Amino acid sequence: MGDGRDGRHADILGGFQLMVSKTSKNKSAAIETVKFLTSPEIQRVNATTRGFAPTRPGLYYDSAVLKANPFFAILRDVLFNGAVTRPSTVAGSRYDEISKAYFTAVRQTLTGQKSADTAVQELEKQLEGLVSRDRSTMQ
Repeated sequence: MGDGRDGRHADILGGFQLMVSKTSKNKSAAIETVKFLTSPEIQRVNATTRGFAPTRPGLYYDSAVLKANPFFAILRDVLFNGAVTRPSTVAGSRYDEISKAYFTAVRQTLTGQKSADTAVQELEKQLEGLVSRDRSTMQ
């Protein structure tokens, strides 16, 4: 949680990262499989029988899901009122560069190469540079 005026705790939820390879020999079938596995019906089954947290917001209000997993009502409140978009969503095509910048700053701090204050200040400048490059290419 940051110290700033808008600082708040952030919550996360992992996932199963279903995707279709661009080199797939049968993309249509693979896409249909992913659609099936992420459908509300299958997510309901997975939530009620396996305890998997759904990615479909409506399922956090589903009576069968909540009966099988009463904790999902609490999780729903946390996710809908406290979760933050994954950095990969916000970072887009710059995800690798941003991840490397964070990793480097953390490593330099943990190994004593730089103070935390210095590492954060340099990281901030790096991230601002990446964002300003994105803005200039959008114009």
